Amino acid sequence: MVSYPLECPTYPGTVRGMPRHESPANVPGTITLTKLPDGRYRAKARMRLQDRTRTDPDTGAYLPGPRIDLTATVTNPADAEAAIAAAAKVRIAKARNADAAIVRARNADKAMTVTEAATSVLDALRGTTEVTPSSLYVYELHVRRHLAASTLGTMQVAKVQPIDVRGYLAAVAADTGVATAKAGRAVLHRVFRWAVDAGLRTDDPSVGVRILTPRKTEPKGKGLDHDRALTKAERVALAWSVARDERARELDVRDLVLAGLAIGGRIGEMAAIRACDIQFAPDGRARVTLCGTVDWVKGQGLQRRPPKTASSVRTLPVPRRIAALLRRRLRAAGIDLEALDGNETPVFPAPGRWGQGQGWRDRSNTASALREVFDRAGFPDISFHTLRRSAVTALADVLPVRVAADYAGHASVRTTLDHYVGRSAVADAVADHL
Repeated sequence: MVSYPLECPTYPGTVRGMPRHESPANVPGTITLTKLPDGRYRAKARMRLQDRTRTDPDTGAYLPGPRIDLTATVTNPADAEAAIAAAAKVRIAKARNADAAIVRARNADKAMTVTEAATSVLDALRGTTEVTPSSLYVYELHVRRHLAASTLGTMQVAKVQPIDVRGYLAAVAADTGVATAKAGRAVLHRVFRWAVDAGLRTDDPSVGVRILTPRKTEPKGKGLDHDRALTKAERVALAWSVARDERARELDVRDLVLAGLAIGGRIGEMAAIRACDIQFAPDGRARVTLCGTVDWVKGQGLQRRPPKTASSVRTLPVPRRIAALLRRRLRAAGIDLEALDGNETPVFPAPGRWGQGQGWRDRSNTASALREVFDRAGFPDISFHTLRRSAVTALADVLPVRVAADYAGHASVRTTLDHYVGRSAVADAVADHL
């Protein structure tokens, strides 16, 4: 792995053996480039943010504060400086937004309710990169539909106790499901963390509060089974059924399902795959880089954006049959397989959108089409995420769990073990080891 230093501002007066000159605030330092396996470059730099607790006694300006890391991925080294400058602009705006939120909180009435605090916190998050637009939309929806109408929502932030949070989340889980309760817990955690920073509280009552769910003692009936992972026989049966289903071809989800079984990406990640994210090898194999997701942004429509975490960016080898599937789709779109670099045409676009701009696939519409196809195939209890869970489970059965976690894009192996690796019946072979 080779680094390529770029020119950057230098600061006079630094002599070997003397303390390093303190770089100015909000100015990126030396930029280095590291070449990635897919041919792109990762640009890295460090920058000092302003310390808004210290000011220059002569000028009154804020002094330089802590250093932060700036990263960006570029295809051309010449674009690194602009990419780092854009990343710096986002971080500066985020820091200023956070400071403004704390100032508003400190000036707020001590009798501020939880709903009012939640609204203020979510308003401060708008326009930042701390949460994705889809997550922010879910949080705002939760506040309007659940928190604002609850007893907890009318309580003063300073008077909320852990038992109040536990009771609220239990009621939400019982009425609308665990997923909605988890979204509520995320909102409350941000509210009380904000309140602690603002001096309205000394603790976060949402920390350690678990969402209790009924223990499963009977086979699941109707509806989706979110803990399900398909066995090898079920994966084969589903693949054959979808491959022969004419309706799946009409809805243009046949290739999406077959690729999903092998790539194991989230539905938004699969919809965000572009022609330039695929590298074909002479031996018939291919590698696919998952480096984005497609989200619906209020007022802007469907947008392709970077993933939430750095670990979600990964390059995966795919079987020859999936490589052939990808070649067929690109040829059908009229794309030259020898000139994929810079081609941002989506591989799995919205049906009927070839040649009409980006044509990103909407996750909600795709989920509705998949629901019809899965029901026709005899799998009414699965969703597209089941394909991802099944792929991770298949790998974890034969390879170290660390490999499965890297394949899934999980920052923690615990996430892979607790939420993705399916459990099966005890094998007869255990008797040979006891």
